[in-house]
Amino acid sequence: MIGNGRSHVLGGGRQRVARTAVGAGIRRAPVAIALAAVSVAALGGATARSAPAQPPPPGPSPRALLEAIPRDPLHVRYTAKDTGRRQLAGLDVVADPIGTGYIGVYFWPSGPGPADYAVSVGVSPDLINWRRVTDLDVDGGNMPTIRSLPGGGFLVAYEDYTALDGETAKSQIRVRYYPGREQLLRNRWAVEQLLPRTLSPSNEGTPSIEDVAWSGRPETSVLRIGFHYNAGARGVDRQAEGMLRGFRDWRTVADPATARRLRAAGFLASHGKRSHLDVAGRRWDVVEAQRLPGSFGAWSLALEDAATGTTQGLSLQGWFGPLTSVGVPTVKVLPGPLRLGRVLFVSAYVFSGRLVGPLVYYRPLPPGW
Repeated sequence: MIGNGRSHVLGGGRQRVARTAVGAGIRRAPVAIALAAVSVAALGGATARSAPAQPPPPGPSPRALLEAIPRDPLHVRYTAKDTGRRQLAGLDVVADPIGTGYIGVYFWPSGPGPADYAVSVGVSPDLINWRRVTDLDVDGGNMPTIRSLPGGGFLVAYEDYTALDGETAKSQIRVRYYPGREQLLRNRWAVEQLLPRTLSPSNEGTPSIEDVAWSGRPETSVLRIGFHYNAGARGVDRQAEGMLRGFRDWRTVADPATARRLRAAGFLASHGKRSHLDVAGRRWDVVEAQRLPGSFGAWSLALEDAATGTTQGLSLQGWFGPLTSVGVPTVKVLPGPLRLGRVLFVSAYVFSGRLVGPLVYYRPLPPGW
């Protein structure tokens, strides 16, 4: 969920100073353009949902691995914070190109108002213990995601509250390119773009970087970005995708197919942040989705198998039983600590119960994953 509703749960009043986008030539694609077809041409191959189906990997199912939260405190952290006691909300992680640790981006409430959030970058030796290095945006940034690039650069995208309308924060997606590790850890980006809203007059955010056709230069590269938007008078959020060409040309299209699948699975209200898991040539999407409108107790996670089109709810099993309201998912396969094997990394946000706050855990993957 984006906008004013979630801010009251995660925390977050100073006035927001609106910032303008860099570049020109940004527009919405004609309705007739199918983004999947554009993706095939732009990214040089099949999209994730059009790729040939591969058999599932051997061993436990993705659902079983996601639902069984480890009990060992070396592999899990509830109400997770960095060493400065800032929340690790929305933590997204890549392997650190130097050494055997990790680099992560996350957000935390910086004040009591609906737009008071900050995005930080930190480092960790083990995926559980995090040290903040610097802030990337202290003026409304939230819901960040990060992706490593060939040649050592990084892409960072996040939801940015750019204006306040009374008690409602309006959001857009901001995308940055950092040429290397040092630049990222010092917040010295080379190119930045604030993407205009095209599907909603008020809120677009929670980006996920779905595909990248990287040429070595941002001005000649293509990014496919998933996001969700406020769908209007009913106040529900829905999925969409966009193509960003050369950090200048932004075209978007709504994704009603995902909405139909989620509604058929019982998630009748808003559909929010998503993250995807690619294993053995097969893709699964984890999406936060709401069964009833206007209730944070109704937020849950859904698992979509892109090969079969099936959608099922997830029930994460915590220390005190099932977690009844969970959102803001990130799922990734990463090299393990000390680069031993591979692990499934998960971060989420628990909205209710005894352990409200960011949840971070990982588990070793079985052979074949």
